Amino acid sequence: GTVHGPGCEAVTGYTSGDFIRDPDLWIRMVVEDDRPAVIAQAELMLKGEHVRPLEHRILHKDGEVRWVMNTLVARHDEKGALTAYDGLVKDVTARKVVELAFARSEAQLSAILMASPIPMFVIDSRHHVISWNHALEHSTGIPARAVLGTRDHWKAFYDYARPCLCDLILDGAYLEIPEMYEGKFRPSETVAGAYEATDFFPRMGKAGRWLHFIAAPIVDSSGILIGAVE
Repeated sequence: GTVHGPGCEAVTGYTSGDFIRDPDLWIRMVVEDDRPAVIAQAELMLKGEHVRPLEHRILHKDGEVRWVMNTLVARHDEKGALTAYDGLVKDVTARKVVELAFARSEAQLSAILMASPIPMFVIDSRHHVISWNHALEHSTGIPARAVLGTRDHWKAFYDYARPCLCDLILDGAYLEIPEMYEGKFRPSETVAGAYEATDFFPRMGKAGRWLHFIAAPIVDSSGILIGAVE
């Protein structure tokens, strides 16, 4: 049997009496697509296994869909046998909505970058390539799968391992920019913290290629530097 306290009512809208009158309410209030995960969590607990907190959706008594964090805590007798478990349910709707919105915006941004006719790539705070778009695949002949997750973006442009312009910006190594791009660079007039350069790359194409390129820092909403794009 199950017992539901006032905390459960605060999150779900259902009273202890509602759960007593309908023993299956605890699972019926779960959004149908999420029920298998909830049932699996309970079954693992009953087998005596450790289970992690589970985030899932419920249909609140007022008709709205809510996200909850469901944490199961085992109860054991003096011999260590499982006698019951507590389900601690916390409403996490506000956080989940923000996370899902951010995930959608990231997916949209990724799609925009990949579809851009301008060759470009993005590195994270550790200089690992996290985006290498189709236009860059075409212009360099290097597929994204060969560089994603690596620090090998230099191979598209140089004969030896050396920083690209975006690496110098990410490291704040602005004094090295004149050394590596002497007479070929300038601060961007349109993007704060960005630099533009023009250089010849003998490895690109049969006869080499002149490129005009720009590298810019990427900061999060708190102003923290999290990567760079070139």
